[in-house]
Amino acid sequence: MVRRGTSIQVQNTLTAKYAGIQGMYFGALAPIGAFASVFLLYKGFTNSQIGTLISLGSIGSVILQLVIGNLADRYRIFSIRAMTAAFSIMVITLSLMLCIIPSGRLMTAINYVAIMVVTFAMTPLISSMNFLYQKWGITVNYGVARAAGSIMYAVLTAVIGRVAAHFSADIIPWFNILTFAGILFFVATYRLPKNAAHSDTVVTAKEVVQAVRMSDFIRRNSSFMIFLVGVSMIFLNHSSLQTYLLQIIMTKGGDSASLGMTASIGAVLEVPMMVGFARLSRKVNCSRLIQISILFFTLKAIGFLLVPDMTGVYLMQVLNLFGYALFTPASVYYVAQIMEERDKVKGQAYLASATAISGICANFAGGRILDAYGADKMMQCVIALSIAGTVLVIMAVRAMGRKRDEECS
Repeated sequence: MVRRGTSIQVQNTLTAKYAGIQGMYFGALAPIGAFASVFLLYKGFTNSQIGTLISLGSIGSVILQLVIGNLADRYRIFSIRAMTAAFSIMVITLSLMLCIIPSGRLMTAINYVAIMVVTFAMTPLISSMNFLYQKWGITVNYGVARAAGSIMYAVLTAVIGRVAAHFSADIIPWFNILTFAGILFFVATYRLPKNAAHSDTVVTAKEVVQAVRMSDFIRRNSSFMIFLVGVSMIFLNHSSLQTYLLQIIMTKGGDSASLGMTASIGAVLEVPMMVGFARLSRKVNCSRLIQISILFFTLKAIGFLLVPDMTGVYLMQVLNLFGYALFTPASVYYVAQIMEERDKVKGQAYLASATAISGICANFAGGRILDAYGADKMMQCVIALSIAGTVLVIMAVRAMGRKRDEECS
């Protein structure tokens, strides 16, 4: 355990550094994710080609996330900090190639897909880093750190938009380099001070890490797999609303300006919930918070379907405060609580994969339903899936709760 005199100081220092990691990581999603279409259109790709590339990046990231979970569980050399640093260097290298080496569309496509695969696959690593020092009695405030990510994303989105408009879209990959260089810096400094722990309580470097096969993981965590299926169904709803928000609000009389306002309201509302999550989780357990948050995903979608105009859409965005903004920190803490030590990284990786798969399905199926039947029919389909997913998540959470109670009795 950390000495009492230094505990608060160490926790605050590590929280600040972890906020830097989260800020830089989610800041990186602005140039790589939000401005992907801008950059690729500038390079001569069509909208359908861009959609295919983004889907390939998402599929690749799901596969890599599963690999990351297996490596972290099997081999100590593949530590969370080491893999995060290695992937950051990969993205910096690939981005430099985009910036300084002239290339045709094929090489640009391969390079950009590789950047997306590595970047999106880092999500479970970034989340798991929050719990690196729990064995020393150090609790890092995930909510505050994640709020820094939302703030940095909002800031960089505005900055990149102005800079790209003033110069050209060629400037966008330079922001990849800046943000991932920031990740490298904060990861390098994200460690306990040398005098923070008693020598007789420090865990040795030869700590045993058991190899975990997927079949073993599923057998031990069958209810968790049902939880993931439910989360996937709920996030198919969430991803569809995010991806096709412009088409949805156009049926309510909105336009691109309304889209910006709608997105801004949602982003701003994430911050207070994430900042206050640590205090909230001390009063309400994470399993209950998970169940509350998933209900609001469905309620928000139903609201979007029923409201007649943009005023109603803006009001429905308030539900984001109790939906996505609550689920994001609650799910990370919840997975860390219910998983055995050997399963923690794999659990975070599977959770990230579940939401990524939802995004892939939303891109493919949601667009086809939208083109064939319109926005209302698409929302009706995803609402039905979200309701079914909500039932599965609640059942799985309660089953896992009963299992923990039996193990403790």
